[in-house]
Amino acid sequence: MSFEKRMLEILQRKYAEALQANFNNELNFLAEQAKNAELQEKINELTAKIETLSNKKKKKDSDIDSESY
Repeated sequence: MSFEKRMLEILQRKYAEALQANFNNELNFLAEQAKNAELQEKINELTAKIETLSNKKKKKDSDIDSESY
């Protein structure tokens, strides 16, 4: 087998390995993006709940009850 043919086989194999690794990395990246989007949605929901509870507490604290005077 000539040197050129052997080198071509090696380069083709290395190319196929790099292509597969790139494909795997892209899939992992997309999976992580989906997870991050879900987590960000949960964070936004919890932040809204905290703000709502905080506003309710402020209103409750500012109410004047009969025992204050």
